[in-house]
Amino acid sequence: MKFFPWFKAAPAPSFEKELSEISKKVLEREQRQINYTIQYKHLSSKFTLYSVTIYLVFIAYAVVARSTGLYTVTAVVGLPALIYLVRRIISLWFNKLISNNAEYIESLKTQQRQKIEDLKERTNFYKTKALLDRFDSENQQHELELEQQAQRERELQELQEAQQAQELQQQLQTQFQQHRTFVQPQSQPQFQPTWFDRLLDKIIVSGDDNNNRYALICANCKSHNGLAGPGELPEQVIYICPHCGNKNGSFFTETESSAATSSGLDRPTTAVERQKLGEEPAAENQAAITAEPQPAKEEKDEKDEKDEKDEKRE
Repeated sequence: MKFFPWFKAAPAPSFEKELSEISKKVLEREQRQINYTIQYKHLSSKFTLYSVTIYLVFIAYAVVARSTGLYTVTAVVGLPALIYLVRRIISLWFNKLISNNAEYIESLKTQQRQKIEDLKERTNFYKTKALLDRFDSENQQHELELEQQAQRERELQELQEAQQAQELQQQLQTQFQQHRTFVQPQSQPQFQPTWFDRLLDKIIVSGDDNNNRYALICANCKSHNGLAGPGELPEQVIYICPHCGNKNGSFFTETESSAATSSGLDRPTTAVERQKLGEEPAAENQAAITAEPQPAKEEKDEKDEKDEKDEKRE
């Protein structure tokens, strides 16, 4: 028996009932929000249609009746402004209703979330969940599987990225090599002697190895004057260029020339030596002279000696 029945304990809050009421209010307000939007569109369109129709009818009546009174002119000018003003009022009114209703819905949702948090605190939801996560083997196994699956997905993604990067690198290398091959300057083509060059070499020096002989190039005009003999250097061959008349060859020095004179050789005995000393006119092609047969040289030497004897007799 209670001695003080008027002191009653406060009833435990029924979270389920409160949450249910809040959810019901949220649904009602959301439905009202939809209705406000529909009503605004319907009323705005209907008012615009009817007001414009009335205005056009009034203008037609004024034109037919040819009414130019003060009231007619005022109505023609003022009706469009009145229509716009009424539409503006309707828009502001419904926008205000929709805005207030949206704010109330947001406050209800905030209240609902707060009630849920209070319920979790009263029922030790977070502690219970932590204990379940800690000691529930099935939950741990599930989390482990999720973690392993996430790890496999990350590894697979990294592998795919690495493969894509490798393929991209190979493509870039291939393109670079192709571009390098395309733009690489071609090496300077080696000189290939034509059939005319080979024929000329055969005519000038027949029977000798051309690969082991030096070309005779004039120091003045840079013209080709055949090939030097086997084992001879271009400086050892003394000749006069048939193109410009320049004397080529500086192997014999003045010392060697004086030594040859003192040894008893008063006068040169060969055509080459006489040409070196300038006593004989230049031949048209000294390379051809050097390539003459030996009998032809002897005949020429005999003729030269005969000319010298005739000069002495005179």
